[in-house]
Amino acid sequence: MVKRTDLGRRVADLMRKTGRKIIRFPLPMTTTLGSLSLISYVGSGDEKALISALSLGAIADMSRSIVLKSRLRRLRSQESEIAKAVDTDYLKGIINAVREYYGYSGKCTLTELLEDQGGTAVFRGGYFINLSFKFEDGNEARLFFKYSRSNKSIGPELTPILRSMGYDFVPKSFFPSQHTRLDARHPNRGQFYELMQGQSLEKMLMLGESSSMNADSSGRIPLSDIFSRMFSIYADNHLVETSKHLLEKYKSHKSLINLIKSPQGKKYEHFTNMLDSEFRKLFESAETTLIHGDLHQGNIIINDNLHIIDWDTAQLGIPYYDFFYLAVITDFDRSQSFEQVRDQFVKLQSEIMPDINQQQLKMIEFETYLLMLERYYKTRKFIKADHKHELLRSCKYLLERARKSLQEYIGITHNNKLLESFEEFSERRYAQLKDVPFDPRASVAFAYAVSLTQSKKDKRGLAKKNLKTHQANIEEIVVIDESVRSPIIMDAAILGTLGIAVLGAGAYSYFSNQIDSRNFISLVNKIAPKIAVLFGAAYCGYNREKVINKIRKAYEGIIGLKKKH
Repeated sequence: MVKRTDLGRRVADLMRKTGRKIIRFPLPMTTTLGSLSLISYVGSGDEKALISALSLGAIADMSRSIVLKSRLRRLRSQESEIAKAVDTDYLKGIINAVREYYGYSGKCTLTELLEDQGGTAVFRGGYFINLSFKFEDGNEARLFFKYSRSNKSIGPELTPILRSMGYDFVPKSFFPSQHTRLDARHPNRGQFYELMQGQSLEKMLMLGESSSMNADSSGRIPLSDIFSRMFSIYADNHLVETSKHLLEKYKSHKSLINLIKSPQGKKYEHFTNMLDSEFRKLFESAETTLIHGDLHQGNIIINDNLHIIDWDTAQLGIPYYDFFYLAVITDFDRSQSFEQVRDQFVKLQSEIMPDINQQQLKMIEFETYLLMLERYYKTRKFIKADHKHELLRSCKYLLERARKSLQEYIGITHNNKLLESFEEFSERRYAQLKDVPFDPRASVAFAYAVSLTQSKKDKRGLAKKNLKTHQANIEEIVVIDESVRSPIIMDAAILGTLGIAVLGAGAYSYFSNQIDSRNFISLVNKIAPKIAVLFGAAYCGYNREKVINKIRKAYEGIIGLKKKH
């Protein structure tokens, strides 16, 4: 039996495919005009009307086909892989934006490097490319391009807001400085970010051996620098007001619930419903602020300054989530100084959120452990065999820590039913951990590193495949865009052909002395300007972005001259 959601998905896919086939149909005008004239022909037997209609339809469709093929040929002939993935005029707009932002000049040469694909976006149809923009004046700009097929991230919209409010430790995102043929905010575009130079905290901690991933090595985390920057964001109420239309409340909690539910459906419904109900009861009326939501070692770049990147999962929540997530994923939570640092953080948090209580903190701890456990336990299927045992030890550690946090929470709230439900859930959900011995020294940072670097799948090869898929998607968008614009071209082709035919007939009559010169000149004066206006309007409609950009440039030039004088 097909589930209702699966049936809906199949119907949506069928409609999408049907729509694409209709759009790609090569002879819409010939078919439409031919069908209408065929009805007329059956009724009146007018062959000339049928032939004329078919001819005009063929002219319109030929014009559409020539323009579409020309645009696709220009796109496919690009040497730059990124140009094929975002469309050529969009990339030109990015280059102009880079030129204007840094004050560089001259032509630009682009170098692309498909680096080792860190993170999990590559498994969701994504990839990363490092880009070098070298200008004729000798200057170079480094950008980072990020794409994910599901791409529901808020990073591209949030980072400009953060930058505009003075948070320069956040990477700048680039958008074209001019109008582009395709929608600049289309989810299939991907994002261009300023590449933060320096070494990630991930590389500082990840030495390649599991034995090195211990609590002492995590002591090098510049927590005071990280959270002095983050607290300026946590305490910024104006920032929340400015960006709250982008932000979702407790996104991490919802992600956890969705991870547990999928794809088993009702199998774990009892525990997920109970946990969700308990969480909502605790946090429903709690004050929230903007938090990062994915503050791990890979998102912290250290050079002469410190930068925090990847704001795609930013959300409204409690700052303690960022702190505790970073502490656990770097193994800092078991260092000797952790309790002291934690108390200092909670004290600072209480100054901006005085109503946050111990129950809420314990629930955040429990959900943090459980969320990491969900992610790393799932990756066991894709990890190379020689690292699998270590990964399971880390998962066992997370399970026991989650259990302990929940017991501490139950000690405050006395809700034993939640603990009983969790025990039943964890016994079934994490069956492979039953015979894994608990090791208090097992490293969560190691599990993080293994999940990134030790996959059985060729991430680089998968990224290349995702890039090709992205390029095909952009071609599809180009076809749709061209089909939307094509009526302008078709109308101009039909009316222009008719006008030229009239002028041609007039010229023939003039040179064969069938009409006098004054009548012919009068005819030309009437029709020629209309044909010129028609083709001018068609050009402006079809190339509206070029026209808008030229008008904008002329306006800026006029304003610049006025300022000089």
